[in-house]
Amino acid sequence: MLSAKDIAKQFAGQTVKCRVTKSSPALDASNNPINEFDAKIVGWKYPIGKEPAFVCVEVLPPVKTKFLIGQLDEDYSFTVKRNPKAFGKKLFPEELILPQIEPTEVQSKARVIPEWPDKCRDCNSPAVVMSTQIDCSNPSCKNKFRTHSGLDLFLPKEMRPPGWDKDPNRKRRPGVDQGDFIICTLCKLRASDGSFVKDKIGTFKAKCPKDHTWTFELNIGDKLAGKKTLVYKGKNVFIPYNI
Repeated sequence: MLSAKDIAKQFAGQTVKCRVTKSSPALDASNNPINEFDAKIVGWKYPIGKEPAFVCVEVLPPVKTKFLIGQLDEDYSFTVKRNPKAFGKKLFPEELILPQIEPTEVQSKARVIPEWPDKCRDCNSPAVVMSTQIDCSNPSCKNKFRTHSGLDLFLPKEMRPPGWDKDPNRKRRPGVDQGDFIICTLCKLRASDGSFVKDKIGTFKAKCPKDHTWTFELNIGDKLAGKKTLVYKGKNVFIPYNI
């Protein structure tokens, strides 16, 4: 649920339905208590002590309250120009029926891009979030990986560096061969099986065709040989390798 501050900023000036459940009711034209009414979001009230934050609204005629907006200046932050002579009220965030936010085209596409399961913290674009780094799909973002690495597997083909898969100079780590396959520490054969170490992200107990076993710290893009080649995507997930 959005906080009072988030609602006041995101829906500033919008008219919404209000359904009072915990705060005091408003009044109709005959001064009878009323729990459902329309109001315009104008700001929010700071939390004080044990009192939580509230959304500040301007109730619309013929509904009224015991207070005018002009009397609510202390501890309030207003997000739109307000009418000080209008009736005001403070509401809990859950007492407002907010309009549905339609997803943008970018958000819709982000849901169907399995190569980018996360969101970039800086530009909100689809991304791969690792323990200390982010590979963002947005070419203009500072978190965009620009070096040739296993992470380039997860770029759309048109965004991969030219000749990435044939680049013999791209940086590789000990424990993987020129094809980015995990290799045995004893016989140097490619690992063909294995399992993740319980409760550890990226720690893999690998096994080669000669039944040698060893523990290996995976990076995104590391490959596992077998009946079907798999590539490590992060978060203890291998996916079929297709280029």
